[in-house]
Amino acid sequence: MSFDAKYEQVGATSAMHQMPRFGHASDFSKLFSKDEDEVTDYALGLIFGGALVITFFVIWLLVILVFKCLGQRRVGFLSGAPFTKTPEISAVGGNVRRPMITRCVFLSSGVILIVFGVLLVTQGITNLRDTISNVYYSNEQIASITRDAEDISTSLRLVGVSAAEIRNTIVGNLGNFCPDEVDVEAATGHDIDAIAQDTVDLLDDLGDFLNEDLVTLEDSLNTTTKASEDVDEVVNDIDLNDWQALIVLIPLIVVPSLLMVGVLMAMFESSNLIYTRVIDWCLLPIFVLITLFAICGCGAIMVVSTVNADWCYGEESTKFSGSSIQTNSPDGTVLNIMDELGFEQTDLVFRGVKYYVTQCIAEDPFVFITEYKTQLDEGNATMNDLVGVFDDIGVSRLSVICGIDYAPFEALVKIMVDNLRVLLDNVSSVLSLLECDRIVPIYTNLAYEATCKYSVTGATWIWSSLLVISTCALIMIMLRSSWQETVFEDQMLMNKDLGDAEYQEGQEFEGFEEEAYMNQTEESPNNGVAYDEPQMYMGDDDRGRNEHDMQ
Repeated sequence: MSFDAKYEQVGATSAMHQMPRFGHASDFSKLFSKDEDEVTDYALGLIFGGALVITFFVIWLLVILVFKCLGQRRVGFLSGAPFTKTPEISAVGGNVRRPMITRCVFLSSGVILIVFGVLLVTQGITNLRDTISNVYYSNEQIASITRDAEDISTSLRLVGVSAAEIRNTIVGNLGNFCPDEVDVEAATGHDIDAIAQDTVDLLDDLGDFLNEDLVTLEDSLNTTTKASEDVDEVVNDIDLNDWQALIVLIPLIVVPSLLMVGVLMAMFESSNLIYTRVIDWCLLPIFVLITLFAICGCGAIMVVSTVNADWCYGEESTKFSGSSIQTNSPDGTVLNIMDELGFEQTDLVFRGVKYYVTQCIAEDPFVFITEYKTQLDEGNATMNDLVGVFDDIGVSRLSVICGIDYAPFEALVKIMVDNLRVLLDNVSSVLSLLECDRIVPIYTNLAYEATCKYSVTGATWIWSSLLVISTCALIMIMLRSSWQETVFEDQMLMNKDLGDAEYQEGQEFEGFEEEAYMNQTEESPNNGVAYDEPQMYMGDDDRGRNEHDMQ
């Protein structure tokens, strides 16, 4: 039986797989290599990509800090200082294009940031949550099948050991079934020797299964159980709930919105000093932290997205050509991983994985179980024939003919028949568990849907959203002067350039006035008594007229 579940590659898979590696490997299976150099080579290719993104944003942040240090005189509003205008330009209508354009860019960046914050949650985290749900569901199915198979294997082992002891006794008795009668068939009408020989051969084959094939099956089940437990541990560590998504979304909406309110207030010249201070000393530092988290997350998610795309892209290997492996799919990656882990192509685990990965087109590795079931059917039929001989002839008559008490032997044969029936039921259950229509859907759901559809889509949305959020956030930080009202250039000069110098000159001027006043008092003919009222300035005509009146 074969299936026709075609793998449809998501567009982002090829794009992320082709991220620059600077000459390093892009084969996901190298992570499982026993050669540390190959693992390091693959990891370096991933780190370079993430580091390149983070480096770009770090340089941008450094440029913003340099602009801040250069100040308003050298870089204008890029330093974070308010926009300025001259009284002359303001009187004739004012050239407000630059502040208006800057504030519009700020508001546009804020809107885009909020939109991609929503997309980060609705498209990114939601798809990752679907990935985790599918992986958890598929792994639970695998674990359930494995547990059932282990229970059946244990039953096979216990019943098989009991059956082996009975088999040895039966085989010993069948070797010389009727010592006193040479021609048993003539005496009884049954070819007991032929039945005995067939029973011996079949029971020997059953013993070989218990000693060899069942051990191999148990080893394979142990390997599968360990892998399932590892997956379960990883999935349980990843917990994406609605409240966690809200924790991500709320800051990406609230903080930019409050900054945009400040910009709108400045745009309509209705700024509030307290609100502006809250933005400068509270909201801006929080926004910077959000930006730093977005930048670091962008670099980390880029690495994760690239790894996921490498897994789904599937590097082709010449070792598995002609194995009905779909090209550019996780099928090739799975077989390459098995090869890197050291499994031989003749191992049952490798052949089993290959069988299900190819959707049961490859050679069935569980033929030995089917053959064992056939042997059990034949053994059960043969043992029933032997029981039929006892029933037809009668144990007492057969004991007289052969000179042996067959009552205990008949009891053993009937117990063996019951054991064979139990073994037959268990083997049928194992074959039912290993049917393609049970395993293949689990694999295709896990590989094609969970990790190569939802996961790639979700990781790509998260990475692209964080990339846009980081870019818009840095634009808003660079244009932070937008939430401050435009001021007159003379006012800026007075506040910035005069500052303490104005105060110092004022003090010097007051000292000069006091000194001049004291000198005038000492030269006055009024016996050193100063006038309380200030003296008015008189011209030459007034002074002459005043002197004439005094004479």
